[in-house]
Amino acid sequence: MSAPRVGKDRSPWRVYTRNPATGVLVHDGLIYRGERCAQREVRKINRVLGLPAEARPVD
Repeated sequence: MSAPRVGKDRSPWRVYTRNPATGVLVHDGLIYRGERCAQREVRKINRVLGLPAEARPVD
């Protein structure tokens, strides 16, 4: 068995975007493993699509 990697966050996160027409936050249907991965997707949505997005941990 391998030792767990130090500093590797594997907690579940969701990415939400705000629907411009209604103002409602909608998640993309995926669960991202780790905050770093989710934040990278948020930056991509902001840059490519120009939509406000945010990452939140799954409850």
